Amino acid sequence: MKIFRSCIFALFCVTATQLAFSQNKKIDKSLAKVDTYYASGNFLKASSGLQKLKKSLQSKPDHQSYMPGLYIREAKISLALGTLTSFDNSLNTALTSSQSTFGDNSTNYATTLIEVGEIYNEYGNFRLSDEYLDRAMILLQKSNQLTDALKSRIALAQAEAMIGQGFWNDAIELLKEHEKYFASRAIEKESVVDGTSIKTQRVPEQELPKRYGDYAKLLNLRIKADANKGRISVSRSDENNTDADQNYKFALNWFKDKSRFLGETNLAKVESRYLMAKALKESGNKEHESDLDFDNILNDLKRKTSPTNSLAQNLYLAYLDDLLLKGNRARYQNVKLEYEKLLKKFPSGSVLRTNMQAVEFDSKMEQDKTKNLESSALSVLNSLPKFYKTTGQIVEFLYDVTIKEKRYASAETYLNQLASIKKELCGENSPEYHLSRIYLANFYLDYTNKIEDAGNIYKESYFGVVEKQIGEQHKHLQDILNHIATWYELTDKYDLAFKTLNNASDNAIIKYSNDDPEYGVELERLASLSLKIGQYDKAELDIDKAIKILGEYKKDDKYISGYIQILETQAKLYGIIGMFDEAENNLQRTQKLISKADVLIGSEVSTAEELSSLFIQLGRYAETDRLLADLIAEYQKLYGANSLRLIEPLVNKGRILLAKGDYTEAERTAQRANQIAVKTYGDNSTKTAPTQKLLSDIYYTLGDYDKAQDNILKAIASQEKQFGR
Repeated sequence: MKIFRSCIFALFCVTATQLAFSQNKKIDKSLAKVDTYYASGNFLKASSGLQKLKKSLQSKPDHQSYMPGLYIREAKISLALGTLTSFDNSLNTALTSSQSTFGDNSTNYATTLIEVGEIYNEYGNFRLSDEYLDRAMILLQKSNQLTDALKSRIALAQAEAMIGQGFWNDAIELLKEHEKYFASRAIEKESVVDGTSIKTQRVPEQELPKRYGDYAKLLNLRIKADANKGRISVSRSDENNTDADQNYKFALNWFKDKSRFLGETNLAKVESRYLMAKALKESGNKEHESDLDFDNILNDLKRKTSPTNSLAQNLYLAYLDDLLLKGNRARYQNVKLEYEKLLKKFPSGSVLRTNMQAVEFDSKMEQDKTKNLESSALSVLNSLPKFYKTTGQIVEFLYDVTIKEKRYASAETYLNQLASIKKELCGENSPEYHLSRIYLANFYLDYTNKIEDAGNIYKESYFGVVEKQIGEQHKHLQDILNHIATWYELTDKYDLAFKTLNNASDNAIIKYSNDDPEYGVELERLASLSLKIGQYDKAELDIDKAIKILGEYKKDDKYISGYIQILETQAKLYGIIGMFDEAENNLQRTQKLISKADVLIGSEVSTAEELSSLFIQLGRYAETDRLLADLIAEYQKLYGANSLRLIEPLVNKGRILLAKGDYTEAERTAQRANQIAVKTYGDNSTKTAPTQKLLSDIYYTLGDYDKAQDNILKAIASQEKQFGR
């Protein structure tokens, strides 16, 4: 019980200097009561007690030394309750009060700056946190008041801010630099100099929770830094190049006999397990011990304290999301009801209540119930602060909704909004902000003609910033590399495209196990890209591996589409190398699988997009003509009349018209495809060559040999430039 009281005492890290001003036992007792309520998760009672105390002290000049600490508490309690209207004002008032009471060159004022930085880390504004921590460090250095304790405290908060900003390598190095200090203090007995002798004495009991808690926080930040970086569990990790799993195991071993020092309500071990479970989930790792199941972690937290704190909130959300992914709807409903009951403990205007709404959005998306989802999410968005972590999550959800509904202009708007949120919360030089810019570049490649804009973003944001920080198992790295390879392919940089594909392949092997169906899905993507850049041997190897993996899951509704996709990709390879019977057999197999599947697999539009060239090779002109008509109409509606996505279907349409003898319409269609290609890629691109080849064939058939020669020479020139003679 003494340890528990010590935890409460240390909760807000009020400095010893500030306590020297505290001479009123009645006030100190009231503060301790507020802190007790906060530590137990009873935030409403903590808030009520604090407001009464604040009101009684505001008009008493001799008690002004208490005011900075009161405003700091007010901000922390507001954040815990999710009532953020006066959150920034409380922190600004704490700073103003501290400055006027203690002086702007005092250790007390510097400590208030540190506390504000720590709270902004909790809020999720890592840019502001970093700014306040820098101000504290500069003040203490200039005034020669920087002690080891203050320096290390600032470092811990700075590392947390760096992790939030995406400066993972810098955070890891900073934590390594200060680990010795925190580890040396997390002890029960220490040696002290007494005159001319050195003696061993026990650390005061009230100091133990703070000392051990600080080191536990450092260990958790080590896990978090590697996890967010994308080094989850890498075979070649060592003490100089760690991963989250290595740090987690070290922390778990350290926690074994430390609970009596940390305090009965300390959640550091629970947080370690949550961080590791979250990292494994995001990396696609399905195998882990039961200790890392979200329900077990949440239950252990509830045994220690009321599940009202931010860690409990995160655990509920992670658990609900995990249940959705696993399709466990019955358990999902039970946990959802439990969480809704918990949220009723928070004020009606609390931003925390939006968490449940966000979960419901995900549930409806998972069930393809997208009607009115955008308007509902926008309503929630309008109730949140403009720059807040939950705001960013809702905007990401809105992007997913609009992509699903194929409303690409709105999707682009949401991505730009997300980038502005990341810029404010993390800073314009941060990797997290640049990651949001990369998502925009990926969108440009997938849905627009903005290839040059995408390339400029990749150069600045990926190669200039993110590449230096990101790890092999980062949840978005595979997708980023796939898109960069596509960008290289679209801009005729085939050597770089192939090099990037090899990097993507290497990372896929690290990220997934050899028999993971997600690895099979990734191999299909790599094989498709390899076909586009003429790397047929590599495509064949990836196809063979993917078929072997996904063939084991062809009866699984989640992966049947992946298995069909790889068979179609193999059919395209067969068509390219002239194995038409084998291609036809593959297509017949996929049709049987589609007809027997319990879930919807693709559409006629997606079939036309993927297979129209192969259908023409196989002589399926009538079927392909009908599919292309629908595809071209759909693409014009979705992407506009000048979209680069129209080039290939228009070329295929022109080839069919030429075969049917409709030369006038064939020429008109080919000219349109050529104009889009030239405008998008230029006259000398391999992407323009198919349109030039089609025009040459048409003019040759019409007897206009000069135009036929001009066009075929252009097509040959771009091909020779890229592939040689």
